[in-house]
Amino acid sequence: SILSGGDIGNIQANIDAQTLQLGGTQTVTGNKTFSGTVSISGATSLTGTLQVRDPWVDVRSYASFATAISTIGVTVTHLLIPNSQAVATNVTVPANVTLWFIKGGSLAIATGITVTIQGSIVSEEQQIFSLTGTGLVALNSNLITEIHLNWWGATGDGTTDDTTAIQNCFNAAINATYKTKIKCAAAKYLITGSGLSLPYVSGKTGLHLEGVGSQRGASGNNNLGTIFYKTGVGTQCLRLGDPEDTNEYHDCPTIKNISFLGTSDTNYGLYFYVNYGSFDNINVVGFHIDLLHRGTAKYTSCNFEDGVVDNVTFTNWSDDSYRTV
Repeated sequence: SILSGGDIGNIQANIDAQTLQLGGTQTVTGNKTFSGTVSISGATSLTGTLQVRDPWVDVRSYASFATAISTIGVTVTHLLIPNSQAVATNVTVPANVTLWFIKGGSLAIATGITVTIQGSIVSEEQQIFSLTGTGLVALNSNLITEIHLNWWGATGDGTTDDTTAIQNCFNAAINATYKTKIKCAAAKYLITGSGLSLPYVSGKTGLHLEGVGSQRGASGNNNLGTIFYKTGVGTQCLRLGDPEDTNEYHDCPTIKNISFLGTSDTNYGLYFYVNYGSFDNINVVGFHIDLLHRGTAKYTSCNFEDGVVDNVTFTNWSDDSYRTV
């Protein structure tokens, strides 16, 4: 059942095992019940009640996001979030609540505030978390198996500085209770300043950062895959672990299908201290030193060795004595 224009009015949509798609300019003016899949896009205005078979409640029915979570309690439900919700107190979303973000829906988390999520997230690749200062999203759910850079506001348009948005996503992933994959779009993410860091966290293993493809060369066209483009002076584009501390290394990280492009103004493209890493189909080019790995004992078991990984290009390798090939 596809409704792509006009006023839905009081049409009753009650169709099992089908899809209701609201696109274009729509106004829902009465109560609607639908038992299939609901897709909402365009300038759709929900002024009535649109229901699906799975139980759900609209956050706008409560004084705040925190009030909604508190009121829901142990009830199993989806919490629909269609607009920006300010979060000014620490909130824990229990496992019985699925956060359901539609276009325009997000949580604006104030500095010093943590939103802990123990349930699921349903969202397209759009910004759903807006953090101020030390605001934090804590992922404490084995139901969240992957997260997206876009969720934290990374644009990937090649001109907007995405450093803070990506770092906020990284911080959530590295501190998550369960392993989660960080997904990157086919986009050119502009990185500035001191670059990005996936720091060492005791007991965390298996970090997974995945794009949709890498390219050779330095043209940076964003239709050729996932590109992290570092500009300006800085230590690195991406740091894994702490190469300056022999006890702070990443165990079993995976990075695949990403290009790291930069200029000689940045010292290192990738600055690693890892153990048993896997690096597949990545390209690093344009930096003063494209890859520097400190700590030979933690490098020798990585899958860079002996041509195990295909389609990997490194130029201007460091002659630093810490590196082992």
